[in-house]
Order: sequence, then structure tokens, then C-alpha cells
Amino acid sequence: MRYLTKEDICITPPKKMGRKGDNGRVLVIGGSKDYPGAPFLSAMAALRIGADLVAVACPAKAGWAINALSPDIITRKFDCDYFTTKQAKDVSEFAGKFDAVLIGNGLSDNKKTMPFVKKIVYKLNTPIVIDADALKTVELLKVKNAVLTPHAKELESLLKKSKVINLKKVAGSNVIIEKGAVDEIITSKGIFTTKQASTGLQWQAQAMF
Repeated sequence: MRYLTKEDICITPPKKMGRKGDNGRVLVIGGSKDYPGAPFLSAMAALRIGADLVAVACPAKAGWAINALSPDIITRKFDCDYFTTKQAKDVSEFAGKFDAVLIGNGLSDNKKTMPFVKKIVYKLNTPIVIDADALKTVELLKVKNAVLTPHAKELESLLKKSKVINLKKVAGSNVIIEKGAVDEIITSKGIFTTKQASTGLQWQAQAMF
């Protein structure tokens, strides 16, 4: 059994003569008139791990709220209260300019938003993280090269909707992280568990296959 420590995490330091975007361009697709805070927190997390160009694509009211909270986050505002398929084309084109995309935080479970999620997730070629409200509509067999981050109830719903029994087999090119007191990382190579060690910032991973 091997412990993963902070030495295993390699983040390239910024170049002295670098430009914004050289250390990662991240887009968060999320938010609604009800939930502006969720995409803001996600965008701040991306900044704190080293990405130096972070943007949020969101309904206008959420965008103005995010602008008031941080000058470091770029917002692409759309004239709507909730995303629908009307915005899907423009959001997809904007997402193509980024190295990685996170979708779902604060979208809400508005029925008109769910088709929007499918149009983005199933067609986008950019590496994508699927979280929160976006998990309520996707089907595992139609998702590729993604990281999905459900908690236990979201995973149960995702499997039922996707008609999946063998997680290891269906993971394919995806990674599923079931969040909880002890996280499970589900891949095509096996299911791994992580838990914090008593000695500080150390994590142990144990294969279950």
C-alpha cells in the first residue's frame, strides 16, 4: 500500500515571462439566477490550484454577482435566467477556447436546462468535469473522456438512469469519483479508495480489484 503525498502533486510554476493562460485556461459552465455562488466557488478553486485564466459562462445575473465577488474571474454573461438549448451553440463555441471545462455547479434542475447540458457534454471535445446539476441528466454510456463527481445519491441516480451494473466496465475513458467521508475513484482499471492519514496531508489508495 502506497501513500500519496504533496510531493506527488506536480504543478508547474508560472514562467517569469509568461502570459495569462500559459498555466491553464479553465471554464466553468454553471450558475442561474438562484445559484450564483456555486460557479464562483468552483472558479476560485481553479485559480488557487494554479490555472491563471479562469472564466465562468453563466446567466447574466449570476455573472454580475461573480464580478462583485472577484476581479480575477472572467464572466461570459448570457441573457437568460437559466441556460436552455438557445445558448448551447454559443456556450460550446466559447468552451472550445479552453483547456478544461467544468459543468453543472449552480445550473439548477430546471427542466429546460437539462437538454442544454446534453448538448454541451455529448458534443464537446474538450476534457470535461461533470458535477452537481449536470449529473442529473447525463448517461454514462454517452460520455467520454470525462471526470464525473457524484456523491452517493447522485451516483445511485446516475447508474439507474444509465442502466449500468458493472461500473468498472462502463467507466471506459471516464473517471468517476464518488465523494464521501471516504472517496472512491472508479476507473476501467479498478476501484480505489482514498482516506486521509493521521500523519497530516497524506492519502492512501488501495485497489479494490
